Amino acid sequence: MSDLRFPCGTNERRQRVLDFDEDQGGGLALNGIDFVEVLDSVAPSEDLRQRVLQLVFLKPDGVDTLTPDNFRVQGGSRIQGINVIGLNAGGDAQTLELLLDSAGDFSAYQLCLISGPGAAVPPPPFDAPLSQVTFGFKVECPSVFDCAAPPSPPPDLPSDDAPPVETGILGSSEEL
Repeated sequence: MSDLRFPCGTNERRQRVLDFDEDQGGGLALNGIDFVEVLDSVAPSEDLRQRVLQLVFLKPDGVDTLTPDNFRVQGGSRIQGINVIGLNAGGDAQTLELLLDSAGDFSAYQLCLISGPGAAVPPPPFDAPLSQVTFGFKVECPSVFDCAAPPSPPPDLPSDDAPPVETGILGSSEEL
């Protein structure tokens, strides 16, 4: 069974990065983004709602070297140009909390891990395909676009217990 959270084969790549042991493989250690969560109702204060992203990595490797300049937020329809202005360690070595200068709109955004301002590639030891994640700011917000209207019930059919009277060429049997 495939995991739909990870598009285009990234779930397999994610698992390979998790399973990789540099001592046995003789290669470089790799890390990547596992998931991002927008803090809304659980944000530390009302003014920080939807402005704090909790970013969880697959491994702790390289996480402690990242700065706000290593992140770019792109996307959005009405609200664009969101910047990471602060960074704090999370609850463990694999988690960071990113502080943003503003919250986004209802459209999709992408958080990208980059080697520096203007760069398009992640810093080592981060895997390029696992260095970006799509997310939405308004997960907890109600929306008129969330659900389609429920279908109308079928019309009631008449419940006549008597069988219909058949008519032939001469008319009904009562006319005979």
